[in-house]
Amino acid sequence: MLKLSSQYFLSTLLSFLIIVFTPIVSATVEKNDDQNQQITLQLRWYHQYQFAGYYVAKELGYYDEVGIDALIVEGAPGIDPVKQVTKGRADFGVDNSGLVWARSQGMRVKAVAAIFQKSAMRFITKGSDKYTPKDMSGKSVMLLPDFGSLALIALLKQEGLLNQIQRINSSHNIQDLINDKIFAFNGYASNEPFALEASNLNYRLIDPADYGIRFYSDVLFTSDRLSEGNPKLVDAFKAASVKGWKYALDYPEETVNIVRKYAPHKSRSHLRFEANIVRQHMVADFVDIGNMSNDRWADIQRHLVAIELIQPENTIMVDSLLHKPYKKPNSWKDHLEYFAALSFLIVMLTIALWVYRQRAKSLEQEVIKTKESEAKLFIAATHDSLTELPNRLLFMDRLEVVLDDLRRTGLHCAIAFIDLDNFKCVNDSYGHHKGDELLRLTAQRLKNEIRASSTIARYGGDEFVFLGRNIDESEAASLSLRLIDAVKEASNELKIEPQVTATIGIVLVKSMEGLNAQRVISIADKLMYDRKATGKGGFTIDVVNNPLNRNRLDVAE
Repeated sequence: MLKLSSQYFLSTLLSFLIIVFTPIVSATVEKNDDQNQQITLQLRWYHQYQFAGYYVAKELGYYDEVGIDALIVEGAPGIDPVKQVTKGRADFGVDNSGLVWARSQGMRVKAVAAIFQKSAMRFITKGSDKYTPKDMSGKSVMLLPDFGSLALIALLKQEGLLNQIQRINSSHNIQDLINDKIFAFNGYASNEPFALEASNLNYRLIDPADYGIRFYSDVLFTSDRLSEGNPKLVDAFKAASVKGWKYALDYPEETVNIVRKYAPHKSRSHLRFEANIVRQHMVADFVDIGNMSNDRWADIQRHLVAIELIQPENTIMVDSLLHKPYKKPNSWKDHLEYFAALSFLIVMLTIALWVYRQRAKSLEQEVIKTKESEAKLFIAATHDSLTELPNRLLFMDRLEVVLDDLRRTGLHCAIAFIDLDNFKCVNDSYGHHKGDELLRLTAQRLKNEIRASSTIARYGGDEFVFLGRNIDESEAASLSLRLIDAVKEASNELKIEPQVTATIGIVLVKSMEGLNAQRVISIADKLMYDRKATGKGGFTIDVVNNPLNRNRLDVAE
């Protein structure tokens, strides 16, 4: 009887809502004035799965549903989407985080949606050796003209290598790498690696994200003229495109069939490979498709300023880069909408009292899931996936905090740069799986030797860094010996020959005059290499009171 009464209550309430609100909704519906609006989308490269969401939106009628007749134009070498849009040859374009640089140079562009939450650009090297950016010094390296390879250029600039390489304009032909014409090729994670794997060729990828370069990529953008003159059209195109991308993620096999209409030269296996890589870079399991934030764009701009790709005087208000969704102006019709919203809210609150128990458990589970997702995303962004130690990004953040405390309080700190000796021999003799096992075990042993308040992080490759407060020369020497022994113990436990040891450069900073975080790291790095040049397996300590007063201690193993 209770069940029948509840059903009767809901059916009666639904009938009431239909009768009351249908006239109100009808009075507030506006006719779409942009039917059959023709627009052009300029892609950044040739047709491929990288742009699948736009093809889906066109082929499945998502653009038609919002009154848009879309023409999708493929890119090619020499075609700059930013120029195409700002010169009025296209209404929308797809480009990378270089949009903030373009805006700083006076180009009137608006970012609409960041489809890739991180760049898929990679340096590709031939063979099975695991290289770091430093290995490219003095070598021939291919890059796109200007800032087309922004994430890769940012990495080289950050590592001080942009003027140390032999820069070659990209041929867009992976055969140049295969034929040993170059040392490193500018590639895309979803493209060239497939060809190399299909040819059974060994290769390695250098990902800028592993070195703290986390830029948006494949950003949908438009011009100021269209964003400000017809924001409803921009909103409609974005919504239909995001809908297309959601379909592409949910139905990859069906999407492969659609993409082949645009890229018939690509095999199904290649497109499936691309689909998997695209999903990884969209990070759609953690953030909404197309999500952008002012804070992250501001971080990207600060990074470009720090590496001198944007001059400080040319920085922009990040808010000016982002498209503002259309807001309906106030009119007499708004009163009907408010009344409808208020009445609907009252009715929904009545229903909420009835369904509270059923919903409470579901809401609790959703909150737990959201917190877990946020925690996973934070760990993925700040920790090394192999060793689970803090990564370079988190280490530099903690170093900035400690150095700020030093400036205020006068306390001192220690920064150590630790490099594993003979590690390349492990990969060559035992394979990379053994090298990874050694890195994991070494990370744990190093962590066991430091205070809970100190930090040990993986800086990249076979390099680790240490940060601690209030450590004097004697404790620094003792710590260095313990860290070297920890590396040896890890090597011995895995029965690796020749034994892997460590060379350490450690800086005791007692004055910040003339120093910053990057400078301190550079001093420790140089100390380590100077020590290694005279013999592996020892450490060098440098006490920095000020730039002109430094006491140095060299100790062999």
